[in-house]
Amino acid sequence: MAKGRQVFLLIGLLAGILVLNNRGMAQDKMPLQQKLAGQAVRSSAGETLKAAKGEDVLFIIEGLEEPAGRLMAEFDVVPENSGSKFGLITGYNSPGQWNYIGCNQTADILGYAHWFAKSGKEQKEIAVDIGKFFAGYSRHVMIQQEGRVVTVYLDGEKIARQEVPFLHEHKGKLGFRVFDGGAVLVKNFKLGPVAPAARSLNRASGMRLGSGFMDVLFSQSYPVPFQYRLKATGAQVSGARTIPNGFLVNGRFYTAHTRVSKKAGQVIYTSVIPDLKTDITTAFSVQDNVVLMKVLQISERGTEKVKTLAFPYQDVVTLKNDEPGATLSVARNVIKDLFLPLAEREPGPAEDYGAVAILNNNRFAVSIENNVPYNGKQVAFRTFEDNGERFTAVYSNEWIIRDVSGARLPLPEMKIVFAGDLNRDEKTDWQDAAIAHAKVFPAPRGAAQLRQSYATITMNFASGAQYPFLRQLDNIKKFYLATDGFGQMVELKGYQSEGHDSGHPDYAGHYNERAGGLKELQLLTKRAKDYGAYIGLHINHSEAYPEARAYDNDIISDLPGWSWLDQAYLINKKRDIERGSFAQRIRELRRDLPDLAFLYLDTYREHSSIAKYTAGLLSGLDLAIWTEDQDVFYKEASWTHHPSDAKSMISRFIQHRYRDGYARHPLLLGGYDRGASIGFMGWQKGRDFNKVLQLFFTQQLPYRFLMQHPLLKLSDTEAVFEGALVSSSAGGVNYIKRDGHLVKSGDLVFIPWFYNGVEKIYHYNPDGGRSSWQLPREWRGTAKVRLYKLTDQGRIFLANLPVSRSGEVVIDAGPKQGYVIYKSEPTPLKSVTWGEYGLVKNPGFDNRLEGWSRKGGAVQAVTTAYGQTVARLEGNGSLSQPVALKKGKDYVLSVWVEVSGRGKASLTIGSRTVSINESTVQNFTDNSDRYGTRFQCLKIPFRYEGGAALVQLGFEPGTADANASFDDVRLIGHPLTGKPGYLVYEDFEQVDEGWGPFIASKPSAYTTHLSETHAPYTDDTIDGRFSLKTWREGNGEVMRTSPALIRFEAGKKYRVSLKYKVSAPSVYRLELKSKKAGKTLQSIPLDERNVKETALDFENADADDTYLCVTKKGDGILILDDFGITGY
Repeated sequence: MAKGRQVFLLIGLLAGILVLNNRGMAQDKMPLQQKLAGQAVRSSAGETLKAAKGEDVLFIIEGLEEPAGRLMAEFDVVPENSGSKFGLITGYNSPGQWNYIGCNQTADILGYAHWFAKSGKEQKEIAVDIGKFFAGYSRHVMIQQEGRVVTVYLDGEKIARQEVPFLHEHKGKLGFRVFDGGAVLVKNFKLGPVAPAARSLNRASGMRLGSGFMDVLFSQSYPVPFQYRLKATGAQVSGARTIPNGFLVNGRFYTAHTRVSKKAGQVIYTSVIPDLKTDITTAFSVQDNVVLMKVLQISERGTEKVKTLAFPYQDVVTLKNDEPGATLSVARNVIKDLFLPLAEREPGPAEDYGAVAILNNNRFAVSIENNVPYNGKQVAFRTFEDNGERFTAVYSNEWIIRDVSGARLPLPEMKIVFAGDLNRDEKTDWQDAAIAHAKVFPAPRGAAQLRQSYATITMNFASGAQYPFLRQLDNIKKFYLATDGFGQMVELKGYQSEGHDSGHPDYAGHYNERAGGLKELQLLTKRAKDYGAYIGLHINHSEAYPEARAYDNDIISDLPGWSWLDQAYLINKKRDIERGSFAQRIRELRRDLPDLAFLYLDTYREHSSIAKYTAGLLSGLDLAIWTEDQDVFYKEASWTHHPSDAKSMISRFIQHRYRDGYARHPLLLGGYDRGASIGFMGWQKGRDFNKVLQLFFTQQLPYRFLMQHPLLKLSDTEAVFEGALVSSSAGGVNYIKRDGHLVKSGDLVFIPWFYNGVEKIYHYNPDGGRSSWQLPREWRGTAKVRLYKLTDQGRIFLANLPVSRSGEVVIDAGPKQGYVIYKSEPTPLKSVTWGEYGLVKNPGFDNRLEGWSRKGGAVQAVTTAYGQTVARLEGNGSLSQPVALKKGKDYVLSVWVEVSGRGKASLTIGSRTVSINESTVQNFTDNSDRYGTRFQCLKIPFRYEGGAALVQLGFEPGTADANASFDDVRLIGHPLTGKPGYLVYEDFEQVDEGWGPFIASKPSAYTTHLSETHAPYTDDTIDGRFSLKTWREGNGEVMRTSPALIRFEAGKKYRVSLKYKVSAPSVYRLELKSKKAGKTLQSIPLDERNVKETALDFENADADDTYLCVTKKGDGILILDDFGITGY
C-alpha cells in the first residue's frame, strides 16, 4: 500500500484533516521540557524531536545563548509527519518565559500553513504561506529576531516580517518547541548576525540625470536617488535620507564597496561584496516622468549563489509627514486599500508591504512599479524619525533572483513613476499616480483578448462526456452567430481523464476519450479560433488524484486535498518542478495543442517564486493565465473565478483594462456571476442559452466596453474614462454616456463597438419597446443605418432606420432580443458547418432540420424555453440522414430522446433498431442541458458490414397528443463490448459516455464514475483498466438501469451477474424494483470487502418497468465490474 493512500482508507483520512485545524495548544498548559545537546542539531545528521499527541515539549539547547533580542538562526527540518507543529524558542529563562516563532498548522483545508509568534499567554499569527512541510522532505528555515521584529525565510524566500509587540527581549537560551504529535528532524543549526542599521547619506554632491519632466540627483556611494526636482511646479522631492552600506543577500546582510560612473544617459553603480565574491551592477536612467532602475548584472565568483537580493531601506521616495496633503495610499493586493494621512502615522520598527504604495502631497504623487516576485507585496513602505522629524518612504521589497528550479529569474527592475494632476480635477492624489502607473504596468498575456471576449465555462464530469468536444464547437458557433461574431474565451473543465477534477495533474496524454480524445480536442482548439473563440483548459498543480499517470510518491504528499470523484492529495510543487516533470507535462500539453490560448490554474495559492516560475513557463509557451483565487498572480492573471472580495480601488484603477478579477462595482461594473449563468454547457448545471445572451448584453458587453478605455477619475457617483466616457449611478441604476450621450441605462443598451477595425452598435432592450438614441460621433452625417435582429442563425436584416437631423435613430425592439446596427451593409459572418468533423451533419439540430430528410407526420425543429433546439416528431414520421462509414469498423450510434405521452420513439441504422415507448424516468445527469428532463439515451453498437448506411429517427404515436423530441445524435467509431451468450454485458472497458447500463437515480453529489487502474496507487478497480465506482452519494437509490438501454420482458426469466467489492458491509444492496408496482421485487446484499461474483435470478411477471438499482444506507465505497444479463 503506497503511503497509506489506498481508496478504502480515504474516509478515515478525510477525518484526519480536522486534526490540522488545531492551530495551537491551550495557552495555560505548561509545556514539558527536555535538554538538547547543541552539537546534535548542529550536525548534518541532526536530532529528531518528538511530542506525543496532546503534548507540548520544549527542547532547550544546552550551552547556547543568543545575544539579547538580536539573532539569526537557521536550520534544516525534515518532518516525520505532515502535521508536525514546531518552531524556534528564543530568550528561554524559565518554563514561563520564552518566545516562540513557528508553524502551528502545516496545512488547512485550502492548503495554507499558519505561522505564529508566542510569548507568555499572547500569540499572534505572523504568516500564511502555502503548506510545504511534507513528511520526509527537507526544508530550510531561517528566523531572525531583531528586538520585537520577526523575519522568517522558508527555503530562502521571505514569508514573514513584522513587529510582534509582546515578544520579550531578555537574553536567554535557544531551543525548539514541538507539540501535538509533531515529529521533526532538525539539523545544520547555526546562528548568524543581524543586519546593521543604516548610515547617513552625504548630500554634498551627486550624479545628475534629467528629462523634460524632472531632474534627479543620485548618491555617489550607493545605488539610490536622493533628490528630485519636478520642472513644471519646481517641487523638490526627497529620495533616500539614509542608506545602508551593503545589501541583503539570501536574507543576510553583507557589506559592499560601491563605485559610480555616468555613461550614455545612465548612472551606473558597481557594488562589490567581498565576503560573497559577488558583484552587482545597477543602472539608473530618467525617461520623462519615470526613473528606471535596472540591475544589469550579478557576477558570482564564490560558491554561494544569490537566491534573493534586497536594497535594504533604499527609500527611493521620502515624504515629510507634516507636508500639506501628505498621504500614503496602499493596495493590499487586490483585496482592500489603506488611505493613511501621514500626519497621523507613527514611526515603527518594521516596514510593511503592499502591491502598490503611493505617496502624494498637494503638488505631486508617486508610485513604484517593479518585478519583485512576492505576489501582492512588491512594494515596501515605512515611517521613521530623522533628527526629530517624521518621514514616510517607499521602496521595493526584496527580489528573488533564482526561482524554485534554481534558474535565474529576470534581473531586478524598478520604475519610480511621478504624476501631477493628470485627471485635471485641480488636485493631486492617488488617482493621478494610478493613471501614470497604469501606463507602465505590464499587461498580462491574454488581457487584450479578454477585452474583446465573452468569458464562459464548459463542463464534462464523472465519465458523462456531457459536452463532447465537437458538440462544444457547434455551441461556440451558435454563440458566434447570436452575438454577431463577438469573441469568446472558453474554459474547458474536464478535458482530461473522466472529466472535471479527475486525473490531475495529467496535463497531457490522458485526454477525455469519452468526450472525443486528443484528436477532437485539437480540432476544437484550432477551429474555434476561426469563430473568434479562444480555448483554455482547467488544470491543477496543487492536488493530485491516484488515477493520474503523473501520480507518484516522489511528488505527492500525504496531506489530503479536494475530495469529489476520488480523494486528492497535495502536490509537493517544489519537488515536481525541481525534477523537471511539471515543465515536461506542460510542454507536452502545448505540443499536443498548439492552438490553446490559456490555462486556468485551479486551487492555486502560491505567492512567490513557484508562482513566478509557473507564470514564466506558461508565458514562454504563449499561454495566458486564468485562476481561481482573486489574490494570486497579481501581474499575470487576466481573469479570476472568485472576485467577490477583490475590492481594492487602487489596484483596480491600475488594472482596469487588464484584469477581470474584481468585485461588482456600481460604476466600473464587472464581478458578474461565474456560476451557472455564465455558460450553457454544463458548468454548475448551466444550460440556458437565452440567459447567457441576456447576460452578454447586460453584463459582460458593457464591462468589456468600459475595459477598452483607461480609467481617469473615480468618485462615489461617477467614473470618467478616456474617450469621453462617463459611468454614473443613481438609484441603484448604472448609466454610461459617451460624448455626453446615453449608451446604457440599467440593462437597456446602445453600445458602440468600434474596435479592431469594426464599427457597429449593439442594442438590447429587456422590456422591449421604442427608444431613441444619438449615433456616435464617428457616424455623424449618416442619413440611414441598417438594423439587424440577432439570432442563433445569424443576423437578419430588418430595416434601414432613418437618422434625424440631430443624429438620432429610433428603434422599436422586442423584449430580451439582441440587435446590431451597421452604418452600411456589413461583411458576412463566417459560414457555419454544423457537426463539422463528425459523421452526422447538424447532429444537435442547431440549423433546424438542415441535412435531414423528413417523412410522414409533423416533423419540426423546436426551441426549448432555455434556448436549445431539438427535433420534434408528431404522428407517424421520421428523420433520416445517410452517413459514410468504413466497412468492418465498429461504431456506436446514440441519440437523446424524450417521449411525451405514449408512443414508440426509435433509433435505426441498417437492420438495427432500438426504441422506447414512454419517458417516465427523470434525467439526473449532472452538468447537462437534459438535467431535470425525461430525456434518455438510445444506443446502437454495431459493426458496419457494408450496404446503405442510413441513420433514422422515428416515432409512432400511441396516443393522439403524443410526440417525441430528439437531440444530439452522435455516431463515433467505438469498439464493440458485448459478450457471447449475454443479452447485456458491460465490463466498463469501452464505455462511450456515462456509466454503462446505469444512470443516476436522483439528484446527488455526483461522486460516481468509471475508476481507472494506476498500480500501485489505486485499488478501486476489479478487472482490466476500468470499473464503476460509487462513494459519498446520499442514502437511498444511487443508480439504476436505464429503461432506454435495458428492459425486461414480461414472463421471461433472467440472471443478473456482476463482480463487486465494498469498503464496508451492510451499506449497499442490489435490488430489483418496479415503480408502477410500487415495491422492491428482490434484494441481495453487497457486503464483501474482497472481490466477489454474485448473481440475482428472477422471473419478470407482468411489470413493464422492472429495473435494477443499487441502494445505499450508510457510508462506504462500492466498486462494480463485469455486469451481465442472460435470459433462460
